[in-house]
Amino acid sequence: MGQAIPSTSDIVISTYEARRAAGADEWTACDAALEAFRRRHPEASSDLANTFIADVLRDHTARH
Repeated sequence: MGQAIPSTSDIVISTYEARRAAGADEWTACDAALEAFRRRHPEASSDLANTFIADVLRDHTARH
C-alpha cells in the first residue's frame, strides 16, 4: 500500500504551524499557507483561496 496523499487542509495547517514554530509572525505564516494552497490549486480564485485559508485555520485554532 502507498502512502496517503495529505489533504489540502493538512498541508495548509502544517505549513502555517511550521512557519510559526520557526518564529514567523501570524501574517507571514498565513501568507505561506496561502502559497501552499495556491500550489495545490492554481485554478482557484483569490476569494476562494482566502476563504479556505481563513476557515481551515479558524477551525484548527478552535480545536487546539
